[in-house]
Amino acid sequence: MVISLNKNQLIYGRAIFILIITVLFGLIIINEKGDKIFLPKATNNIKNYISENYTEIKDTIEIKNIKYKNMTFTAKIVSKENKNLYFYITYKKRQIKDTYKKDFLEGNSLLNYLNNKIENEIYKKTNIKYNKVNAISTLDKYTNNVQKEIINENNLLTLKYYYLEKEIIIDNWEKETITNEIIKYIKINEENQINPKYYIFTIIDKNDKTKVLEISNINNTFITNNNKKQIIEDILNDNNSNLINDNNIKYEYLNGGK
Repeated sequence: MVISLNKNQLIYGRAIFILIITVLFGLIIINEKGDKIFLPKATNNIKNYISENYTEIKDTIEIKNIKYKNMTFTAKIVSKENKNLYFYITYKKRQIKDTYKKDFLEGNSLLNYLNNKIENEIYKKTNIKYNKVNAISTLDKYTNNVQKEIINENNLLTLKYYYLEKEIIIDNWEKETITNEIIKYIKINEENQINPKYYIFTIIDKNDKTKVLEISNINNTFITNNNKKQIIEDILNDNNSNLINDNNIKYEYLNGGK
């Protein structure tokens, strides 16, 4: 009786061992070959998802590629108008998610690419490196005409959909020096047909790095503004004058004040 029991236990043990090995091999095969096994079904589900959820744009986009990793299919959905405008659809365990709103509708993928492109083009033309180049808004906030220009990458440097940030280190903390430095950068850009919507200049005192002034919403009209030096003087005196407000210029002393 004891011998029979031990034999049964041995049989059960072997069966369980074989079952575990079979399951493990099955998981390995699925993980390594799952893309080939389930790709047709995943592709079909992704296509149906696009047809059901993105009817208005389905003819303007295409599935560029589908990758498989960790039992998840990830499809890159690319605009036919610009390959840098895209979003991702993930398919896992019959659940589908996408990054459409952030990457495609709001244009995150394209705008990030264009920020770098504009930064490089400005450097090539002027030999000046800006601290930041950024779109003023998300793609969906622009009008259809401007969206089209952005997507087609037409005359980007003169299309006022972006702004520039620049740090300026100065020796002399007074209105003449600061005004001239600001004008210098704007003029160089104008001469090279670079026209952002506005600038943000961060003025840093070379003799006291904690003395930092940020002046924003300055545009090309600052050059011809007869009151430009008075505006800078009012800012240096921390006088939020009507002159500053009328020209819609913003400023802020960083690091705790003047």
